[in-house]
Amino acid sequence: MLQQILASLGWVSTIMLLSLSTGSIAQDMSAMKNMASMPNMQKVNENNTNTNAAMSMDHSHMPIEIPEEIATPALSLSIYQDTVSGYNLELSIERYSLIPPPADLTTMEELMVPTINKNSGFVEGHAHLYVNGEKIQRIYGNYIHLPATLFKPGINQLTVSINNHGHMYWTFEKRQILATLFINPSSESLITYQFESFPVGL
Repeated sequence: MLQQILASLGWVSTIMLLSLSTGSIAQDMSAMKNMASMPNMQKVNENNTNTNAAMSMDHSHMPIEIPEEIATPALSLSIYQDTVSGYNLELSIERYSLIPPPADLTTMEELMVPTINKNSGFVEGHAHLYVNGEKIQRIYGNYIHLPATLFKPGINQLTVSINNHGHMYWTFEKRQILATLFINPSSESLITYQFESFPVGL
């Protein structure tokens, strides 16, 4: 049923290639149709000092593994209609420090390696929000307002991944840590399907 829905929407379902018996999920989000493409490298500044063009690349299609000695993060999503307009999305997160990148991380080498939060002892980073396969924005907190204009009539897909400061997506045993909701704004039941690779509470 899920595959039929995805096919009818014209999506390549790499992100949601689920085995309903095992809950497995494909690792590489980059194959999904309409996924935001990698932007061009930014132009080196006029002084040519301390600037690396690679810093502007989108590494959100590249995996980074949770270190063996660090607890595995968990991520779950919930959504409800806002009283005024649109919807409110809540990220429930365990064993993960959801923060903006520290100002002292200035080199590509620092951004491309796992960063452990000194206070929590967990890996740290931000999250990425995708709506219908398009990357919308970074997320630095547990709540985000989603305007109704983000959604089309019928079924829509919301996916949140957690990413390190270099935008690489976190994995555990090569499984990406993400959560996905399928919603239908015109349906009595807003959420029609949901999937969480590492749900909160388990």
